[in-house]
Amino acid sequence: MRIAGCVFLFVLLALRYWDPAPVEVLRLKTLDLFQFIEPRATTEQAVRIVDIDERSLEAHGQWPWPRTLLAELTKKLFDAGAATLGFDIIFAEADRLTPCRVARKLPDLPDLPPPDWDGVFVATTKG
Repeated sequence: MRIAGCVFLFVLLALRYWDPAPVEVLRLKTLDLFQFIEPRATTEQAVRIVDIDERSLEAHGQWPWPRTLLAELTKKLFDAGAATLGFDIIFAEADRLTPCRVARKLPDLPDLPPPDWDGVFVATTKG
């Protein structure tokens, strides 16, 4: 009898691993039934999407914005209670508007250590 039980258990585990369409449908329908009988308690997930729209562009100028502005906006979001931020933007290159990068293109300027705006942005996002 134990051998039959072990074989049956092995067959069920193999079916679950293989997960053919009829087994998947049965599994999902069973979950739906359990949720119908006794639904899971929901918790409020405070997910918000901050979008760069036309109004934002009018207020802050054309894209890309300086990293100092992004740092300021990031700080405001954290101060407003955001626990995590995700950026759907690739920051692949250094900020072209950073004063030190602009100064390199203007050779007649005195040698002053200009601020690093990428560093400001990085420091704010690690907050």
